[in-house]
Amino acid sequence: MAQVETKSQDAGPPPHNPQPHGETAGRDELLGQRELVESTGGVRSVQRAFLLLQCLTQDRPETTLTEFAQKTGLATSTVQRLLNTLEAGGVLRRLPGATYTFGNALLQIAVIALGSLELHRLVEPHLDRLSKQTGETANFAVHNEDGDVLYLRQTLSDRSLRHAGWLGRAFPGKGTAIGAALAGQVDGDGVISSRDTLEPNVTAVAAPIYGPAEDGAMTIVGAINVTGPSFRIDDDMLRRYRALVATEARELTASIGGRWPDGAAAPASDDKRGSARP
Repeated sequence: MAQVETKSQDAGPPPHNPQPHGETAGRDELLGQRELVESTGGVRSVQRAFLLLQCLTQDRPETTLTEFAQKTGLATSTVQRLLNTLEAGGVLRRLPGATYTFGNALLQIAVIALGSLELHRLVEPHLDRLSKQTGETANFAVHNEDGDVLYLRQTLSDRSLRHAGWLGRAFPGKGTAIGAALAGQVDGDGVISSRDTLEPNVTAVAAPIYGPAEDGAMTIVGAINVTGPSFRIDDDMLRRYRALVATEARELTASIGGRWPDGAAAPASDDKRGSARP
């Protein structure tokens, strides 16, 4: 999943970018989770606190009391009591202007959690290399417990017009290259590429990462991808990106003791290691 992020004017036609999982979709999702929470029992105040935390995103790391209430559908008085408790525990931090953001206690938990994931550490140089070689944004994703795609690591393009993934947020993988890669739905080269599927003017190339076999069966533990505006990635460039993604996926698979599928050859490329930037 990607959304256009513009730092300044850039050459070339600006991509049209509807956001199927934007502000409205995110609010509807939170409201649906609230209904589920209140129908399954449990400690309601804790469940509601989690709903508030999910309002904070990479794109909107600061939120006001009113916005919390609007996004979750909770009463303002209820939200205020929850925010006071979360602030007192260091989970949230209140900023000037009556907005709230991530607190130090929550950040410490996040650092410990990510640091415990070996693959999260190992994937960084591969994403950095892909982004440098292609000039586009490179991502690493896994399936979360609900079966959705969750971006855990990202190296942003250094271009002024770029596609920034939803780092730390989950979204349905159906119709996306990264979702297909996580499901093992790749072609004979071991990769999957797509143009203008879930979002117009977005091209993506993805490949699964395989972990050690379990009971003789291959296991997909994650996937990497490269995403960028379609007008910047012609067919020849797409072929090169496929080779680069396949190469990094193979090496990352080998580094964790996994095995690339038999018969999946890396796509042919004039230069798998050199820059493929236009």
